[in-house]
Amino acid sequence: MAEIIILLLLLLLFISIKVEDGVIALLTFLPFHAFIKNSLFFYFQHGTLFSFWKELVILILLLKLLYQRKKVYIDKNLFIFISLFIGLVFFYFAITNNLKPAISPLRDHLFSILLLVLFSNVGYKIGFSQKLIMWPSIAFFISYMLGFVQLFYIKIPLGYLMNRIEYITPGGYIVYTTTSARILGFERMAGFIGGPNGFGLFCAVTLLFIYIHRFTILNISNSKRFKAFLSASFFLGSVVLIYSFSRAGWAIFFGGLLLMLVALRKKIRWSFILVPSFILVLMLLFAPKDSTITKVFDKTFSGKEASSADRVNGIKNGFSEIFKAPWGHGLGTANNQFPDLKEFFVESATVNMIYEFGFLGIILLLLIYFIIIIRSFVRSKNNPYAALGFSIALVTILASFFSVNTYGMPYIYYSWAFMGLGLNKSIIKQMV
Repeated sequence: MAEIIILLLLLLLFISIKVEDGVIALLTFLPFHAFIKNSLFFYFQHGTLFSFWKELVILILLLKLLYQRKKVYIDKNLFIFISLFIGLVFFYFAITNNLKPAISPLRDHLFSILLLVLFSNVGYKIGFSQKLIMWPSIAFFISYMLGFVQLFYIKIPLGYLMNRIEYITPGGYIVYTTTSARILGFERMAGFIGGPNGFGLFCAVTLLFIYIHRFTILNISNSKRFKAFLSASFFLGSVVLIYSFSRAGWAIFFGGLLLMLVALRKKIRWSFILVPSFILVLMLLFAPKDSTITKVFDKTFSGKEASSADRVNGIKNGFSEIFKAPWGHGLGTANNQFPDLKEFFVESATVNMIYEFGFLGIILLLLIYFIIIIRSFVRSKNNPYAALGFSIALVTILASFFSVNTYGMPYIYYSWAFMGLGLNKSIIKQMV
């Protein structure tokens, strides 16, 4: 009953507010999705229905947008490849042996694209742009702070609530449900998002979002306090990202910053370059004083860290497997959430997707990304949102080869939403 009440109240809220406010609220609520869902499971043994609130909200906002405008804009070439890709995804959903594990990848592929359409069509005005950075940034700051709360204050009770702890030995050693909870014996920061890898990718993509608002022409706020808040959020998030020890998150963050620097070209403030340089210097100065950070960096980049080495070997073996049946096996067959039903799994979203819907499916998906990259780069000189979308699309392609978390919550929804902002015609007109 509690689950249904919370879901109905949430849906009523999104039905009653404007589309522009709805997309802001969606970005603001997403960081707390996993905590609320797991709390419902922990206290009431229900949460499956609530977990679909975000997909229902996306549909509600799109329907409201269609009702108001009678149509939505989407690039012609993008529409062709999206249509072919969605059709292929539904085909592999229909032929799979087990529908239960196929539901989540179907949701991820379908609703991420609907998010792209929604955010590329939402109206953009000065009032909207101010709220677009303010409310999500407050939620991001709280999420970063909760990372410290989780790791240093309520690690055990939160671990049980989030179903991360299997049991604790009489000697006090915590046995986690996944080996990724630790790295080289050090417990990683996971916040209220779920796992440390998902938390790290969340930090990376939201830090890029904060960064373009604070250090580019999008910095439209005259409030010195709010500018200071964004700077503090960026610094705090950078520290949290380090202590998540998510190597994919590090790559997305620093790779995204570099790509935005390339994309923006002449529309760059000195602070855009100086701030990451300052943070990098701080890391170089203080990281050696923390033996854990130094050890993880050293063993990761030398290839001696176990999970990194195993990942490379797993991907090599994965390619041997997918070439045996390049046409695919069915959606959900590489879904690690269902160990008893999965047929195949490696630590690579790209390889897993090829196993599920074949090389044709991955080619169509890459073509969608490449159109987004090209369209965004062309518009990025005068539009920081386009630079953000360009950098996220490109780093996501690269990171997906070595990580499965690029197609996990909440990164997948944030990345496609931000790519949508980069394609938004209303924003393009404002920026020209």
